[in-house]
Amino acid sequence: MLLQAEELYERAGLRNSGDPVVGHVRNLAEMQLGVSLFDAGHLVTARDRLSVCLQRLRTEPVNAELPVGLNYLAQVQRAMGSEGEARDALEEALAFEEARGGASGWHANNVALLALLLSGEPNEHDRCRAMVEAAWEETQRTWLLDLVPIVRNLCAEVVLNLAGSDPAELAVADRLAEETVWETSQTGMVRSGVAALILRSRIQLELADAASAAGFAREAVAILNRVGDMPALRTEEVLYHASLALRAADSPEEADALARRARTEVLRKAELMPSPVDRDQFLRGVVLNRAILGTPAPLGSLRDHPQ
Repeated sequence: MLLQAEELYERAGLRNSGDPVVGHVRNLAEMQLGVSLFDAGHLVTARDRLSVCLQRLRTEPVNAELPVGLNYLAQVQRAMGSEGEARDALEEALAFEEARGGASGWHANNVALLALLLSGEPNEHDRCRAMVEAAWEETQRTWLLDLVPIVRNLCAEVVLNLAGSDPAELAVADRLAEETVWETSQTGMVRSGVAALILRSRIQLELADAASAAGFAREAVAILNRVGDMPALRTEEVLYHASLALRAADSPEEADALARRARTEVLRKAELMPSPVDRDQFLRGVVLNRAILGTPAPLGSLRDHPQ
């Protein structure tokens, strides 16, 4: 449908329309097409389309959508193993909104996503904690319904990453994820609900409650099976963490099946990348993908990779 909308813009000569309303709708449609291609596993096409859209937006006098597009691009870059570029995109988005002034749900979202990218670095822990606290406070002030669960999940994941084995910190992360599970059951925002369930599974596994971890994992996978791939939710990430929970809960057959699905998904996405450089970065440069595959992937044909 998004591709059809793009064709309509071209046929009607609207691409260069000076109407700001038409331009705003066009920009949002282009960005949504990019992130939808990301969902479908076409990461290179998503990256390239979003990059072109952002290049044009930077030159336009009215470009309020820029922080949204930069957020989407950063997510794609992160998924491709280009974390440095993802940080640069988010820093650009933050600088743009801070120059414009005022609270913004997208500013909060970008702060929280940047904190997640930084949370693996020990010397950034204090900064990350302050960033997610500020992001959540800004989210509560702006309260954009579609962004609230996203930011809350990002905050929960950052707290989880910083918690180590501290039960009190893990409990903070779990409360945030639990709130999102409840909220999304009321709003129908399924993507954030699945992400929150798999966060709860990971947290319970850290707390050595394998039975609870497995329960949340099964619930997340059941929803994913029902609705399919969703915006900005890496299917392979859900499947991988669910497999860890089920293995810990002494359900090896279920765990193996999910691990195979995660592996197949990673290899499917890699095979859609025409460039060996992009493919190698995706397979070797993304920590999640290395964990899913278990061993470094070759630069050659993915069909020869053992599955």
